[in-house]
Amino acid sequence: MCMNKGMQGGAMPPNPLKLFCEGVCEVRVLLDGAYKTIYSGYFTDFDAAYQSAIRWDGKGNIYFVMNPVVPDAMARRLAGKMDKAGNGDTTSDADITGRRWFLMDFDPQRAAGISATEAEKALAQGAMENAREVLLAHGFKEPVVCDSGNGFHLLFRIDMPNDPAHAQLLKDALSCADMLFSTDAVKVDLKVFNAARITKLYGSMAVKGQSTAERPHRRSAVLCVPEQIEVTPTAIFHDFVKAYKQEPPMRNSRHYRGFEFDLDRWISDHGIRIKDTINTADGTRYILQDGCPFNPEHKGKDAVLFRHHSGAIGFKCFHNSCAGNGWKEFRLLYEPDAYDRKQSGFRPTAKDNFSEVSPPVEAGTAVKAVDEVLKGKPDTLDALIPDELLDTLFDMEDEIARQREIAKLKAVAKEKKFTREFDALIKAKKEQTDKKRRTELTASRPEEEYIVLKDIPLQGLSVPPGWHIGVGRGVWRVGENGLESACPHPIIITDRLQNVDTGTEKLNLAFYRDWRWKQIPVKRSTSGSRTAIIALADNGIQVTSESSRFLVQYLHDLETENAQEIPRRRSIARVGWIGEKEFFPYTENCVFDGEDEMRDMFEGVTGAGSYRDWIDTIGGARTESMAFRALLAASFSAPMLWMFEALCYCLHIWGGTGTGKTVALYAAMSVWGDPARLYRSFNATEIGLEKSAGFCHSIPLAIDERETSGSDRQTAFDKIIYRLTEGRGRTKADRNGNLRQTGHWRIPILTNGEAPLLADNSKGGAMGRAIELYCAQPIFDNAPELAGFVKANYGHAGREWIRRLIEKRSVKAGLQEMRDTFEGFQGFLREKGDFNDKPIASAALILTADFYASCWIFRMEEGAAMIRAQELGEYIIGDLLTKEDADTTGRAWDYLCGWVATNIGHFRSFADPCYGIIGTGYVYLLGSCFNDALTEKNFNPIAEAKEFARRGLIQRPDNGKRLQFQQRINGVRTTGYRLNLDVQDSSACTQ
Repeated sequence: MCMNKGMQGGAMPPNPLKLFCEGVCEVRVLLDGAYKTIYSGYFTDFDAAYQSAIRWDGKGNIYFVMNPVVPDAMARRLAGKMDKAGNGDTTSDADITGRRWFLMDFDPQRAAGISATEAEKALAQGAMENAREVLLAHGFKEPVVCDSGNGFHLLFRIDMPNDPAHAQLLKDALSCADMLFSTDAVKVDLKVFNAARITKLYGSMAVKGQSTAERPHRRSAVLCVPEQIEVTPTAIFHDFVKAYKQEPPMRNSRHYRGFEFDLDRWISDHGIRIKDTINTADGTRYILQDGCPFNPEHKGKDAVLFRHHSGAIGFKCFHNSCAGNGWKEFRLLYEPDAYDRKQSGFRPTAKDNFSEVSPPVEAGTAVKAVDEVLKGKPDTLDALIPDELLDTLFDMEDEIARQREIAKLKAVAKEKKFTREFDALIKAKKEQTDKKRRTELTASRPEEEYIVLKDIPLQGLSVPPGWHIGVGRGVWRVGENGLESACPHPIIITDRLQNVDTGTEKLNLAFYRDWRWKQIPVKRSTSGSRTAIIALADNGIQVTSESSRFLVQYLHDLETENAQEIPRRRSIARVGWIGEKEFFPYTENCVFDGEDEMRDMFEGVTGAGSYRDWIDTIGGARTESMAFRALLAASFSAPMLWMFEALCYCLHIWGGTGTGKTVALYAAMSVWGDPARLYRSFNATEIGLEKSAGFCHSIPLAIDERETSGSDRQTAFDKIIYRLTEGRGRTKADRNGNLRQTGHWRIPILTNGEAPLLADNSKGGAMGRAIELYCAQPIFDNAPELAGFVKANYGHAGREWIRRLIEKRSVKAGLQEMRDTFEGFQGFLREKGDFNDKPIASAALILTADFYASCWIFRMEEGAAMIRAQELGEYIIGDLLTKEDADTTGRAWDYLCGWVATNIGHFRSFADPCYGIIGTGYVYLLGSCFNDALTEKNFNPIAEAKEFARRGLIQRPDNGKRLQFQQRINGVRTTGYRLNLDVQDSSACTQ
């Protein structure tokens, strides 16, 4: 063992980061005692990292991430700089590229937040030295030994991937180390198995609490470095865990309440002397006073018994010559016949905490007992049926004979008028007897009650009574009519899913086919119905109308048997906000349970490629094109609509072929995930688009290519705008008349096409909800290259954007700051022209998102970001419709004037057809022609007639309430409107 003085092995490294780190390293400083302030930085220059961190020495605790960090993490900070860190700025387990070090931390027990005494630290050193010797004997390679300031560290070089299986392996290894090496005074830290584990920057001060003479602050150090650092093979960890990890004993059923072996009593009965008893996180360890019974030379702490909380018992001697000796061999030394009774079919009886099994009672014995009682002419319930007689009756095997004797007794109870009490007693005794028999049956069941299948998604499930499960035959049981097959392949329940929006519950089913497990969420109304469950055949589960009833029963029995084992988890059928501080899929402990047609879209909300490259490439593209900048900002604005309680809006970019409109849409959606999976086509049904909008909820809905729509009628596009910007799906009822849950959303709708969505005859509401940007020139210089890039690099910005929004939203002042920015942009835009409030609010939201995206994502200074956002506002204003442009009545009148001018030849009494006549200072237009002309262009004739009259554009008869006049044309009385037009005036058709 090489300590400070006379070190063997390598010399103390001047910069420990060069010893432990490779690639990208994060250095972290925790200040203010309670770790309220964190400074963090990412480095590839380890000398710069050490110098940046060591300046905090003595002011706080300095750490580093001991496993290599993904290079993209460098984008979180200015390279080579340490800065104040917020949520998500430090390394997470997902950021680790692989595991290179395994830390075993020996920490003396003491009150939290204070340094250790010299005596406490000496105990930690003893535990560490003992562990090192034992682990080396097990095949572990020589570790780097470090002084943490208050305890000691062993760091073993490893080479493992960063995945759940190896995380569990290292977690198990720490659990075994805790069982073997922890004492009442020193504990092995069980929490240091995670991939992104930070450890002390050795050479820095350990600052905990106040530095006192008894509990001083100490400097950490690297104590021993092997001359050649070797990797401990993964197989050694597996062998170590296999040797010491005790699996829970196989149970017969979750109802099993059989005897538990009393190890303390057994030790006392057999005179085994215990030197020390140590409680650990996993159980209790007993150090044998006399050493190993198999070899007297194995003394000290070499031989131990241990009992896990699960009930499992083990024995271990740490010498290789005793490797084959476990609990069974140890017990046989003191109790040679311990396992003879089990092998001969022995079953525990009452003294082993089982109820005694009474022998069956013959019918004749019960008859005599009843007759004896009746001879005494009982007049109370206790006299009629004493406890002894009750036991005798229910120990009878002959059910018919028992009922006869009970009937005799009941006749007396009826005569004495306590029938109700008699029936209650008989019922209670029957339930007690049935429960006892179920317990006895459970206790005698074979130890095959865990569902043990390869790669099963949920470990520890019990086989429900009567059922059998295996890969060969699937799920089956033996019923009254022979073999009953529920499913020809294994199927289990892995989760109960409760939807956070509706409160409804589903079961997550996993089934094994084609040599792999597949999972699907299923409604309870499906899994519980023998007719509805047949629909699962479409998902690959082999169920028929014949087997469906057995499958329903099996799933019910499986859930009942494993009520405590099957976890309940939150689920959701969409992406987006859950409350104010969670955003799915970036939140934990929540799974997707939406419809199958939405699953591909959900799986597209993910990350791929390089975040840093995305920032560079998309950041460059947004500076080259204002149209794309607006589209990208609109994409970022989606989650903000809920925060500001803003209305949905549509942003449409249009232009000729080859301008790169689809690439722009893809690039904007790459904020959130795979753009190829996150867009829809105009060639879709209204219901399909509504469902997609409901799924998006808080991220933008992208709809590509206006020209693919099945209709060229303007009403169709207006309807899409109205339906999608309404923010709520159509209300529907199920077949029982109950209202179905309707989707709701608050998002921007991003669209493109070769022509605008709006037209002169669009409704005013549609015009107020849509912003259209014309692209006369190509949006990108290298559109094909950019398209390929965003298909390979996507999804990172959305996660970072949401993290920043949650930070702002969680602080009242932060949210108010964003609201003030939003309102400031509204004021800026209103000064530019006479616009309606809706498009102004939508445009201001785009500018607000652009400003914060510049600051948070593209690392721009606030002043420059504000200038660029205002420039974007100037661009959008150029295509924004004014109040006059959006005036439906004004556009309807202009159209009607043009229509009259075009058809002026039909305003003669002899014209065929005749549309009306020309009067002095007016044009008389037949009511039917008035309606047809306006309806053809999607104007509402009734609404427009009233508005024309209000504005004085048409005359009223006698200034009354009526709007139409009566007039004879060719001897026929007609009704129509008098338009205030003078056809003699060349400007008559211009308002």
